[in-house]
Amino acid sequence: ILTLIYSCSPRISRHGNFFTKEELNILKSTKLNKSEIIEVLGQPSTKSTFSDNTWYYIYFIQKERAVFEVKNTANTVLKIRFDNKQKDCIIKKSSSSYKYI
Repeated sequence: ILTLIYSCSPRISRHGNFFTKEELNILKSTKLNKSEIIEVLGQPSTKSTFSDNTWYYIYFIQKERAVFEVKNTANTVLKIRFDNKQKDCIIKKSSSSYKYI
C-alpha cells in the first residue's frame, strides 16, 4: 500500500539557473560588472545572438505524477543587459505560473 501511495505523490524538479530573492536584490542594489554577476548567479543560461551584452538566466519548475505527463508549473526569465562600457546593467525579471485542471 505504501508503494502505491508513494508512486502517486508528485515529483517536483527545478531546471536551469535558479536564483533567490536575495541574489536578485544584490543585483538591483549594487552596480556589478559581468564577472561579479557570474560570481553571484553563475554562467548565464544563454546570451543574445546579436550582442554579448544581453544575458538570460532561465529556470522552470516541473511537476510529474506517476505515469502522467510532465507539466511545467512555473518559469522565470531574468534578462540582464549591459551598456557598451559594461559598467552598468538593466535587470528585468518575468515569471509565469501555470495551473492545470
